Amino acid sequence: MKWQTKALVVGSMTAFVGILSPATVFATGGTGTCYAVTEFDHTTTVDGGPPLIVRYIAKNEGSINSNAEVRNFYHLKQQAYSLVGKGTALFNVHNGDQCQGEACANTEPNGHQVRIMTTLDGTIITGKEHTSNSPDEPGAHMGLDLQFVRFVNGFPSPAIGPITLECSSEEAKTTPNFWFCNVKAELQLGVISPVFALTLPIGLEKVNPLHVPACSVFQDGGGALPIIPNNNG
Repeated sequence: MKWQTKALVVGSMTAFVGILSPATVFATGGTGTCYAVTEFDHTTTVDGGPPLIVRYIAKNEGSINSNAEVRNFYHLKQQAYSLVGKGTALFNVHNGDQCQGEACANTEPNGHQVRIMTTLDGTIITGKEHTSNSPDEPGAHMGLDLQFVRFVNGFPSPAIGPITLECSSEEAKTTPNFWFCNVKAELQLGVISPVFALTLPIGLEKVNPLHVPACSVFQDGGGALPIIPNNNG
């Protein structure tokens, strides 16, 4: 993983916030590890929080290749982990039914923002070097599916999601300090119309959930509600 890739990741966040306005992530040590998009314009979100957060717990499922393969082919020793957790994202919503009878937050574009929480599942594969002759670079790969399939009143599309992330790290561990990710957010334009997807590179940084309120957000099944700015900080 090259540092110029990180520069590309950071530079893509402005475009990403236009679709998703950040959501918050997870904690460490038995309560899930929290990651957040940390490079973004805070003025573009109604609560100043990150546009996307993921929080997960990783379970070791075992080795995915054998010691004989490592010896014969010099590939890295690989371990597989299953993930469960949650994700939260802020979506820009145009003024619509959801704003009737109440003032909408003055956010771009022409409406308010809703923070939506959902479940996630995924897999991490780590590769650790056991021989100097290996052609592979050690690190970790992660695939995540955030199960957003929800109707939101006032949203220009009747359904949002799901969101898929493919991530990599130079650290051969399940909780690296930083994930480089490609993210695909799907938006359904109409009940019968096709689904459009936006794919962008982003970065997810491990954060302290005590410092990022969105990491602990829980949402009931009543649908997405407008985020009301907290004037008390």
